[in-house]
Amino acid sequence: MLTEDMHLAAALGQRGMVVQPFLEAPAAERLELNLDSGIPLFFEVPVDNGTTVMALIGRDGEIGPLCPHGVVQRLGRNESLVRLDDESLLATATRATVVFRDAGWRGPLNLCFRKARGEWWLFEVNPRFTGGTSGRLLLGFDEVRWVLREWFGRDVIPPYSGPQGDRVVRYLTDYVDPRPVG
Repeated sequence: MLTEDMHLAAALGQRGMVVQPFLEAPAAERLELNLDSGIPLFFEVPVDNGTTVMALIGRDGEIGPLCPHGVVQRLGRNESLVRLDDESLLATATRATVVFRDAGWRGPLNLCFRKARGEWWLFEVNPRFTGGTSGRLLLGFDEVRWVLREWFGRDVIPPYSGPQGDRVVRYLTDYVDPRPVG
């Protein structure tokens, strides 16, 4: 944790260092707890209601479709997903995806965001398929089929033809929740 300008100046001069401001203003007692237990200080743990964008990068560097969605987690397990339509989130996720593409990453890329001070902040990256893959399929985002087609140059599995919707709830299995979102 950088608490003084001289610490910040020293950190900014280091290669490979990423400096991120607080995404929230923690109360004094929360800050003391974080310092005592070593919990990351740039967001509150646990994050039960998150915003995620699943991005896909093809083997030749093509940026594939992106799936912005809200997620409610309990104990690290997705409980529900909802499709999001937020242009600023999509723009920020696209910029992040380009950075990873230019650094050489190919394949699925799960980007986790928090909104603070009116901006979207990327705070976690999982370069893999995640536990939300089946839920995103029900949101209409068939990431596995896209990646397989991209790598094999042809359709390997048929298109998904089951139910789709704007919200998915998990009760030991994923299903489309037909209730209106909002």
